[in-house]
Amino acid sequence: MKYLGLRTQPKNELKPFLCLCCFFAVATLSIGQEPVGLGEVLKNYENQRVLAAIDRGLNWLRLQQGVNGLFRDHPRMTALVICAFLKHPIGKSADGVEYSDETPFLEKAITSLLQFSNQEGSIYDEDKLPRSPSYDTSFVIMALELVKQKTKGENQKREYQKYIDKARNYVKGLQNKVDQNDKYYGGIGYGSRETVNDLLNLSCALQAIKESESKESHEDDTIVWQRALTFLSRCQNLKDKNDREQWVGKGPNDGGFVYAPSGESKANKKAPTSYASMTYTGFLCLLLCESFDKYDEIDRYDIRIARAFDWISQNYSLEGNHGMKGRQTKHDLYYTYYMMAKGLNIFGEDTIIDSRGREHKWYSELSAHLIKEQVVEDAANEQLVVGYWKNSAGGWRERDTLLTTCYAILALEEGFPKQ
Repeated sequence: MKYLGLRTQPKNELKPFLCLCCFFAVATLSIGQEPVGLGEVLKNYENQRVLAAIDRGLNWLRLQQGVNGLFRDHPRMTALVICAFLKHPIGKSADGVEYSDETPFLEKAITSLLQFSNQEGSIYDEDKLPRSPSYDTSFVIMALELVKQKTKGENQKREYQKYIDKARNYVKGLQNKVDQNDKYYGGIGYGSRETVNDLLNLSCALQAIKESESKESHEDDTIVWQRALTFLSRCQNLKDKNDREQWVGKGPNDGGFVYAPSGESKANKKAPTSYASMTYTGFLCLLLCESFDKYDEIDRYDIRIARAFDWISQNYSLEGNHGMKGRQTKHDLYYTYYMMAKGLNIFGEDTIIDSRGREHKWYSELSAHLIKEQVVEDAANEQLVVGYWKNSAGGWRERDTLLTTCYAILALEEGFPKQ
């Protein structure tokens, strides 16, 4: 069996060639990504259009809040909405209202959300079926971390941190950690079926763990990332790093990702076909492992990251969830946009070269596409507030305009030029 865990020797010095590459990469990054002032960012017409689209979407989202403070009467959806508001590029609405836990409608949403906190640390609605405590809690962690960062009161920060710490420990405790030979080793599932784990749930958990990490939690998190890297390698169509020979030998060996280390692919019931939504998800997770890793097991030049980026480049498309066929092409499309923006933004590449050699400024194209797809008027009712995104052929919950609107806004926010 190939050993997929992290090495036990810390990184000290990289090989000379890698050092030279890193030097030039860092130098280029420093020159190309020098922080600019907010005023300069907003002078750009395209940035103005993106900001206007975000504001329209948030205005529509705000009107979807229920009388109990929740959105869609669901903790996970409420957490997503909170994230969309608190990741606003300038932190306030077009009319100057700042977004924080003191903003009345957000305060109400946060208060309602915390009522779903359970003794063991999970934050989800036990009455909602199917139950997904891990999935829901991960989104809530990401939302509460943003809330904590925005709040002005030190006592309130500490209170939010208590919820975050308990929730983090709960999610980390769900990781499959018994037997490294088990195909699901290192994975996390929905939390209601501990024996079945998948890339989607692991990704949400890893994002939550990474975004809420602290100096105190860093060392304790190491083993979580070590196990996760094993799981991720087993979900990738890459023979050099995947020891699940039962299925990877039948796959295309193209560097893309499938749904689970069993070889399950939502794009093909009979073969382990790579597809965009899971490849962007796997790519993001590898980058999160790389950003955490203090060992010499993975870096941005690692074959797993390189081949995943190659798949993304060769199969670049905004028209569908590439790899999916027929009526399923639009399934999970807005989730794909969100993972695309989050992963590529972390990776730091502004340009993608596709299989035909054409260059794509991915954020410019993605933002233009999303602006075009936003519903900004209603022919039947001119007084109706619009600004949402819709995926009529969505599947997998994306027929819910609240969900697609959150994903679209978050995608625009992730790639928006930083101040």
